[in-house]
Amino acid sequence: QGNGLIGSRLRYFIDPVIAGLERSMVMRDAIGASLGTPRTYARVGMIGHSGGGWTTTLAAAVEPRITHSYAVAGSVPFGHRAPGEGVHDWEQWEGIQGLEVDYHDLYLMAAAETTRKARVMFNGGESNFNSHQVNGFAWPLVQIAKSGGYGDFRILVDTDAQEHAITPPHLDFILSEFCA
Repeated sequence: QGNGLIGSRLRYFIDPVIAGLERSMVMRDAIGASLGTPRTYARVGMIGHSGGGWTTTLAAAVEPRITHSYAVAGSVPFGHRAPGEGVHDWEQWEGIQGLEVDYHDLYLMAAAETTRKARVMFNGGESNFNSHQVNGFAWPLVQIAKSGGYGDFRILVDTDAQEHAITPPHLDFILSEFCA
């Protein structure tokens, strides 16, 4: 794939996403050929929560065909984790270390082209990835995206949410934006 993950165990997370996207493109082309009209996708989106949110962050960073990404409660940059917070899962810590990038980079890579939208979403009071952690990195990162020629990058927080979940406000936002 040329995405820097060759030989990495992170491929176990990313390869199924890429394979699903490839399969979707093959099916799109086959349907277009059978109808005698080429088919295109106006957008390709990916949404994930928790480990799926982490996978969404990484997949959108390395796969530019993902035009809209919505990572919900999936990662926090290393320096912004709560004091005493655990490491979480292997991929959250060890897996990303070999990439020579951090979550700040991955978030911005998901919006590297001006045609892409990347959303990193958090819940206000949940214990894993919460708004207190977001305050330290959100504003500077959004400003970099705005001034650096990136696509539409936003960090969104459902301040009322206490649970580790995709909340109704998050889902309403995702559906209204993606389906617009």
